[in-house]
Amino acid sequence: DFSTFPCKKATLSVWGTNSTLSDKDVILHLTYYDLTSGWVSEAQQQKFSLLSNQATELLSFDIPEPPASKHDDPNAMLERHQPRTRTHRIVVGARLIDVETGKVLSRAVNWPEPFRYYSPPDPGLQVIKHADSLSISVKKPVKGLVFSTKEEENVAWSDNGVDVVPGDPQSISARGLGDKKLYVQYLGSEKPQEVSTS
Repeated sequence: DFSTFPCKKATLSVWGTNSTLSDKDVILHLTYYDLTSGWVSEAQQQKFSLLSNQATELLSFDIPEPPASKHDDPNAMLERHQPRTRTHRIVVGARLIDVETGKVLSRAVNWPEPFRYYSPPDPGLQVIKHADSLSISVKKPVKGLVFSTKEEENVAWSDNGVDVVPGDPQSISARGLGDKKLYVQYLGSEKPQEVSTS
C-alpha cells in the first residue's frame, strides 16, 4: 500500500550556457513523454536571458505525473522497497530557441535511469535519405540513435549517437553516404539493422 509511504517524485534542473560575449534571449520549450502509456504533455514555453560567458539555471521542478493507465505495473513502482510515482518513466525533451530567429540553438533529452528498469518502446523511426544527409523523425522517443555503413571510413557524419523525440525532427549531414546501405542501432535495439529509407 503506497499510501503509507512518502512517494519519491522525479525532479529535474535545466541550465543554459552562453559561451559568447553577449547576452542571448531564448525560449525554453519542454515536452514530456511517458515511455509506458504514450502520454505526451507540453509545458508552457518560457522566455529567459542567458547571460554572457556563463551558465544560468533556468528551472528546477518536479516532473509532471501522467494519469493512471492500464499499463501501470505496481511492482515496477518500487525501488528498494520505496514507492515511486509514474514520473520515473518520463522522458523530458528540452529545446532552447533563439527569440530573434526562431532557430533551435540547443537540444537535450533527459531519460529515466537506470535503463534496466524499463524496456524502451519501438520508436517508429522514419528516415529520409538524401544524397549527403538524413532527415530523421520518430513516433516515440529514441536514445543513442547511431547510423553506420559497411564502408564507415568513407562517410563523414555531422553528428551521431543522437536522441530524438516526437515533434522535433532532426537532420544529420552524411557526406559520402551516396547509395551505401544504411544501418541503425539504439537503446533497446543494439544490433545494427538495415534502415528502410524513402
